Amino acid sequence: MGSTLRHPVGKTTLSGYLVVKPADESFFRPLPDESGRTVVVLFGEDQRVEARLFRSRGKEPRLKLAYTGEQGATLRSWLKKRFPARRSKSSKVRGVLVLERLDADRFRATARSVSQAEVELLAPSERRYFQGAKPVSILHPAMIDLEDGLRRVLLPAPPSASGLRRAVERSLVKQGWQPVDSVSAGLALDAGLRRAGAQLHLVLAADELYGALLSLAAGFTLLAVDLGVVLVAEDRLAERLRHKNVAPAASLKRAVRDMQQLPFLIRGPICLEGLSTRKEIR
Repeated sequence: MGSTLRHPVGKTTLSGYLVVKPADESFFRPLPDESGRTVVVLFGEDQRVEARLFRSRGKEPRLKLAYTGEQGATLRSWLKKRFPARRSKSSKVRGVLVLERLDADRFRATARSVSQAEVELLAPSERRYFQGAKPVSILHPAMIDLEDGLRRVLLPAPPSASGLRRAVERSLVKQGWQPVDSVSAGLALDAGLRRAGAQLHLVLAADELYGALLSLAAGFTLLAVDLGVVLVAEDRLAERLRHKNVAPAASLKRAVRDMQQLPFLIRGPICLEGLSTRKEIR
């Protein structure tokens, strides 16, 4: 069948219980009845154990895979070897256990270390508002799920401005944003992405801000947009995306200062938002 389940490993998993998230229960279909059912877990070099798939009782019943007792000792030992305690106290997760579904009752387990399982995603940070953008942005339909879309964006490896632009556009297009080649009236100004009257630009280098503001000024003047959104790479992310020997890296602080010095380009409400990154184990 080829489907996989990725499960963060902590003390509970090492002790003999894999507690399944409700969103992942379909991976184990058909789900067990009240008596539970037996499944086989393959691991290591041709090792196997029988485990019990059952639903716990109590106020919050959870689907669990149990490999306790003497029968599950070899799997627990294998897990402890593959997922040793980490020196860092910042996370209780020791790595990720990957289960591959071979058929309804057989699964193959493989281990992924923290470094192998760690991914880097965008993280929206501080917002700044111009021309009364705060109340407009709070109520604007294009802004309701914007940050959720941004948080799903994986930073390309190796990090690059072009790769990040493509990843952001793909994520936001799924939410209803659309690429627009011209602001309106045949003007040769890229309008970035638009949704429900909002126009969004991604600024990954300091000198890209001016083109974004010019495009937004034209959009406001032509009554083509009612809210501008400018996403600005913060210092550390911007430095990683910057090519050597080019203009200074972007930053939210720099963008705010530049916009304050260019009031003639601020023709309507603009929401300025910083972008940094966060690491997550998957």
